[in-house]
Amino acid sequence: MKTKVKVFDKILTKNKLNKPRPNTAQKTIPITSVFDDGIIETRKNEFSKTLQFTDVNYNSAKDEEQLSMFTKYCNLLNYFNSSINVQVTINNKIIDKKDFENKILSKYKNDDLDKYRKEWNDNLIAQTKLGRNDTEKEKYITVSIKAADISQARSTFNRIENEIVGLLKSIGSYAKIMPINKRLELLNWAYSVNGLIIEDDYDGIIRYDGMPIPCLQGLDNNDCVIYLGAFSKTLLPSLRISYMIIPKKLIASYQKIKDKYTQSTSKIDQIVLSLFMKEGHMNRHLRRIRRIYKKKNTSITSYINKNYSDKIKIINSDSGFHLVLEVLTSKSAQNVYNDCKKNNILIEIINHSPNKILLSFNYSGIVDSDLYSFIDKLFLSIV
Repeated sequence: MKTKVKVFDKILTKNKLNKPRPNTAQKTIPITSVFDDGIIETRKNEFSKTLQFTDVNYNSAKDEEQLSMFTKYCNLLNYFNSSINVQVTINNKIIDKKDFENKILSKYKNDDLDKYRKEWNDNLIAQTKLGRNDTEKEKYITVSIKAADISQARSTFNRIENEIVGLLKSIGSYAKIMPINKRLELLNWAYSVNGLIIEDDYDGIIRYDGMPIPCLQGLDNNDCVIYLGAFSKTLLPSLRISYMIIPKKLIASYQKIKDKYTQSTSKIDQIVLSLFMKEGHMNRHLRRIRRIYKKKNTSITSYINKNYSDKIKIINSDSGFHLVLEVLTSKSAQNVYNDCKKNNILIEIINHSPNKILLSFNYSGIVDSDLYSFIDKLFLSIV
């Protein structure tokens, strides 16, 4: 089922009116410090870093290769289930025609082979007109963490980068760090060509400490970013309502076409959710679930550290409803997964190597009285 999009423009506009207006250019950019290695301190003890990664030849791959790519891409997304906040940005850039032809067309050499070069070039130009070869797709992963200082942030980012690079490499892609000037260049490009950037807030806003990752939309002062998000984590998945924050310049165009698309989400649900947010209940709800799950999270992590720290290391635990664990075990990843399944425990294997497995599990459905017995059962299943 497709997630339908609802724009809460009036609510967002009202909320913005209550915010103080910045009086300098510097105050419009939520950045405290910028470091040479691409790390940005967005506010005290909060850091972000962006990696650019290449596209893969998914459409041209065989069925079994596509399935393998999809599974490995899911492993990449599952890596971000806990305290690592992440956003994926996709940017379609129109390539300069002359520059593009300069790079792909064969050069004529005034010899007998020029007729074949011409045939080859004509075919390439024809394919370009039929397809989307005039478009260059850029993809970015922006990661945000909380750390005591820049040294701790660097250490954490080094580990995260190694995991991301390894997971991307397994599907035929590679990644490189995107410094702050590149982020701003991306926004400047969108502004200069009257383009748009679509930004998807993948990880949501359930954090026990700190704020969600600063987004490109927060850096944008020129109405170039469309920002997407959903309520599936903060409320309930069955609600099936997402939202889209569009630039003001697109509102008129959106109003003209919105009635052409079927909206399957109940209007009553939309109105109720709108009032729920407008009247401040959403903020109270978020504070309440943070408090509830913070208590549950603390109980689990304390119990693991006290009883199983020789075999289990907690990698991420300060956001979301998941824990990411590094486990020392002689079992294979498949045997660990199967043994957990037999005990009605659902885990996700993120990565594995000899005698070590990186996994995540969701604890949202476990009642407080069963937490310790659940961890004991999990330990027996994985070690």
